[in-house]
Amino acid sequence: MSDSSFIFIKIIFRPILFSDPTTSLRICWAILEIKSNLRLLKNLPNLKNAIIDNEFQFNTTLAIALKHKKIKINCHAKRLIYPAQKHQFIVDNYFIFGKETLKDLNHQFYKKINPIIIGGQESISKRNTLKYLTKYKKSYKLICLVLDYHSDKNWYNSSISPLVNWSENLKFYKLILDVAQNFPKILFVLKGKNYNWKQITFFDDIHTKLKKQKNLILFSNKVKMTNYEMTQNADFSIARWTSLVDDFLMNNKPVIVYDKPPYITGLIKYPSNIMSYNSENLVKKIGKLQKNIKSYNYQLNSFRKRHYTIFNLKKYQKLLIKVLR
Repeated sequence: MSDSSFIFIKIIFRPILFSDPTTSLRICWAILEIKSNLRLLKNLPNLKNAIIDNEFQFNTTLAIALKHKKIKINCHAKRLIYPAQKHQFIVDNYFIFGKETLKDLNHQFYKKINPIIIGGQESISKRNTLKYLTKYKKSYKLICLVLDYHSDKNWYNSSISPLVNWSENLKFYKLILDVAQNFPKILFVLKGKNYNWKQITFFDDIHTKLKKQKNLILFSNKVKMTNYEMTQNADFSIARWTSLVDDFLMNNKPVIVYDKPPYITGLIKYPSNIMSYNSENLVKKIGKLQKNIKSYNYQLNSFRKRHYTIFNLKKYQKLLIKVLR
């Protein structure tokens, strides 16, 4: 009998788990994955450090294997939301956006995390920034980048998601059309998470209406831009929550999160100037932005100071070299 088979039988028939075969199977599967990862690590006998940039997708069983081999795990925070929603991960050196994340890390079961405030990489200024939307600045007072959620082509997959589904996306597109009609001096640029919705007949009517609206355009799916470049091509953003929300804020640009149905509410304590839950409130906020965007944006600075730090590449490189030694 192999070691793996012996482990499987030993766990399955433990009295405490005998009545819960699902948990038993999950534990067995995790152990087998850890053992597989340990075999892979044997091929890297001199490995002392691992660097990851997405703590949410980083496999826990690989993390356990790395720690078993006494290999340090170093990670640059991908988003504010992962620590805020108490997502558990195993990291030794954790490069974070700002001070507020220190509080969120108190909920981590792994207590050996060394948090290092370094800021978000999308706040690094770049010399050759693509100027895709700046040509419209002569014709409009402000440019707003609108960020939606994706639409799955499969109607069933869409219907079982309470947050990302055709119905909610249609409501959002109708809302943006209404807003565009109310603010003709603002150019609204709809940036799709993907562009499946344009190929789904459910959206044909709203798609036609959006294309006819003079001050509303669809972001070309042929244009490839970094998150930083997107923040530099718009004056503000209206978004269903995405990582670009934080990228706009850390780059000193205002953003309004339309959180209906609620997703981010209660996880990250965005101020009321950022959050919106109905069309009337959204129109009111956009009106204030149009009247005095500098004043509106200034009111968000206290939140920025707590949650973000301007990324310094040289400082980051020095700190990374230090922890890798």
